[in-house]
Amino acid sequence: MATFFYKAIKSLRLMEKNLMIVAIGLISSLPATLTHSFFSFNLYQIVPTMLLWLCMGLVMASRDGEEFRFEFSYPEIIKKYGEVPLKIIAGIAVFVLFSIGYIDSLKPLMADIYYSRAERSSMREQWEESVPLLEKANELEPANPKYRYAFALSFYKTGKFRESIENGKIAHRLNPYVADVNRILCFSHNEIGNEYAKDGETDSAIKEYDEVIRLIDERKKLKLRPYEVSFLEREMANVYYNRGNIFYRKKQYRKAFYDYQNTLRIIPLHPYAVKAVEKIKSLSETNPEVASNIAPLMKGVNYSLYIAHNAVWREIFSKEIMDSSLKELDIVIELLMERKTFKLTPAEITATDRELADAYYNRGNVFLKKKSYNEAMSDYQEALKIIPNHPEATEGCKKIKERQKASLSWLIVISAQHYTG
Repeated sequence: MATFFYKAIKSLRLMEKNLMIVAIGLISSLPATLTHSFFSFNLYQIVPTMLLWLCMGLVMASRDGEEFRFEFSYPEIIKKYGEVPLKIIAGIAVFVLFSIGYIDSLKPLMADIYYSRAERSSMREQWEESVPLLEKANELEPANPKYRYAFALSFYKTGKFRESIENGKIAHRLNPYVADVNRILCFSHNEIGNEYAKDGETDSAIKEYDEVIRLIDERKKLKLRPYEVSFLEREMANVYYNRGNIFYRKKQYRKAFYDYQNTLRIIPLHPYAVKAVEKIKSLSETNPEVASNIAPLMKGVNYSLYIAHNAVWREIFSKEIMDSSLKELDIVIELLMERKTFKLTPAEITATDRELADAYYNRGNVFLKKKSYNEAMSDYQEALKIIPNHPEATEGCKKIKERQKASLSWLIVISAQHYTG
């Protein structure tokens, strides 16, 4: 290559002005092409290689005033039989190689045409039509991860989950850094798990859900957009809930409890998980075996339920549904009282007292909103028993006393007017 550049630059002085300008452009393009081949396309591809040699040939052929001299002698066998057989064989070889290269270069083009047609069908939600088109695209370009992912998606949309997994795995193997490929695998495994669960094949269902959890953990390592993180969390919460249901059916309450707890840790307001946990807790009250089985997890589940109900009452209160808010706060206080029966660290005891005092204060506010002043005062005083210097509860008591004093003054005035009359 160094010899070529040396001879090409040296030959510039032998060229006419117009040819010299063309030759300079060609010579300048060659180092850029070679450098680019290290980072983008490689020279084993047909088109870049042909362009490289074409440029080199044009540079050398554009010289004027100096003739190329090649010394070449035919082997004895060619001298014996003549040049005609050599030319025929060479011509056939060139034609065959050209045909192979031409046909091979058409495959990506045809595959892209099939993929584009399938994409249009997918946009119209005609998934059945997209499947045969994508099958042809993947036959022509079997190592294209984009085509494989589209094939997996079409199979998923048509309910062929096993075929979706087969093609999704190929796409994942070709490019393991695409979150959408991982996601379609999760969806397909989850649907197969649901089918097994419906048919009562609990062990097979658990294996499918385990695979979904493994894939989601793998997806966490990828660089995700905020909305993709949100989708991931919902998927993880739902698969934990699904697996928890299977463990519940198998009467493996501790494992079920653990999965429901994980669901609530991700989505505190997951309504079905909350009901499932409360169902197991109710069962434990009448079944000592269940109680001993889930005892090690009770502390964590208690906290998860507290987070859930504490969020629910706030949401309901914002809609000014007072009676339902009171019911949720009753549950929150009950859960915090239950937590105080567990073995807690000093820091946990302090935190629980603070949360319990806040719960009483919040329930007092709801009573105040309902103008149930006696009940509100009682809750504020309960908060002050736990934390004597609770500022909000102190202020709440002060407000109620002022209102009671104002009401008493008003009654005195009314009574005096009535007496005077």
